Amino acid sequence: MLKQPEIKFLEISVSMDYQDKKNYTKMRPFIDWFIMSKYWIKSFFFKNKL
Repeated sequence: MLKQPEIKFLEISVSMDYQDKKNYTKMRPFIDWFIMSKYWIKSFFFKNKL
């Protein structure tokens, strides 16, 4: 989504250890995922630069 050539990045591996409890996220199932993904979808269809 980033289309600026002057921005450089490096990918690194990350490992995460979660506790044995089931609920380890604070995100609400549909509401919070929609809030995050609406900007990705909007950028994809309208070709906006983020």
